[in-house]
Amino acid sequence: MDSVAHPLRPGALRASSLPMAFRCAGAIRPSQIRLNETNDAASTGTAMHEVLRTLPSTNRIDWDGIGEVALRYHADPDETRLMCALGVKLWNQVKDSFSGAMTEVRLACEVAPGITLTGSADLLAVSQRAMRIGDWKGGRKDSDYSHQFKAYASMALLSSDDIDEATGTGLWVRDCSIENYTLDRAAAQRWLDSLLTRVVKWDGVFRPGTHCAHCSRSHECEAHNALIRRDVAAIADKSLVVRTECEIEQMSAEEIVSVLNKADMVTRYAARVRGAIKAHVERHGDVVAPGVRLTIEEEQRREIDPAAAWPLLEKLGFEDKDFAAAMDLRATRIEKIVATKAGKGNGASAVRALKKALVDAGAVTFTTTTKLQEKRTT
Repeated sequence: MDSVAHPLRPGALRASSLPMAFRCAGAIRPSQIRLNETNDAASTGTAMHEVLRTLPSTNRIDWDGIGEVALRYHADPDETRLMCALGVKLWNQVKDSFSGAMTEVRLACEVAPGITLTGSADLLAVSQRAMRIGDWKGGRKDSDYSHQFKAYASMALLSSDDIDEATGTGLWVRDCSIENYTLDRAAAQRWLDSLLTRVVKWDGVFRPGTHCAHCSRSHECEAHNALIRRDVAAIADKSLVVRTECEIEQMSAEEIVSVLNKADMVTRYAARVRGAIKAHVERHGDVVAPGVRLTIEEEQRREIDPAAAWPLLEKLGFEDKDFAAAMDLRATRIEKIVATKAGKGNGASAVRALKKALVDAGAVTFTTTTKLQEKRTT
């Protein structure tokens, strides 16, 4: 790439795009092929935001209405309920810092001729000569969102001459943790200068990395394709596999993380290739090559209707212990039924009473699973 600047087109620059833009400013340039990808996590996050909106003014949420909100945004009701419960728990820890907070406050400031930085603050509270802006985060704290929070703080400072400092706060719901970035006017100006230099007046150099997996332009980015080719070649090298399996104790922490990132990227793209091939076979039939055939096989899985099967099993001599051994009771489904039976306005208390009764009766056991998770350190 040459060093000629590639400024943004006139328009709005969203604060939520800045975590990606500061990693690679090319990510927010116009795409030749526009995509609009959706996923379950994003839908759940949107539904969670909607439910938590009443917290600052009422200090409560509409538990019985969560299912309706989740369906409206095509989110999973049980996952949405869980996220909202975690959100309430986190709110109880931070609410004193957001006394009298307003919600869904639009912020904006011009950062260059024709370029306006914009954002929507989930929470905004003013205290004496300071301001705090809160942003609910439903994802995992596995990447750097500091520039989004600094953008909120900078816009808040520029929106009022009556404050001396502003704090952008990330409210990480899943981790039940907070992340603060406090800026005075001088610090805000330094950050805005870096935004102008690194993002608005981009030098045209693509900077690929693990963030490419979340970039809307990755499908057409040659730098990203080169990164994939590099990672595939690295993982396909038997010596690296053997070293990771047998000599990992001698590898540095940086090497271990690097190898994991490469393996994860290759796995994601291998899964996409398999998905595309499967879809092709489903649409057009078997793919036949010398000595091999790709085909779709169907597997039938039986599901038994408990209500219909119950009397038949009783006739066969099933007792309580037999039913207990054969049944799989799912906590979220049971809670949903109990909440529905309790009626509107009584669902949440009925579920809490149920949980306590089940624990008291010794009907609940807890199991712990482990998984490798990459998290960002601050």
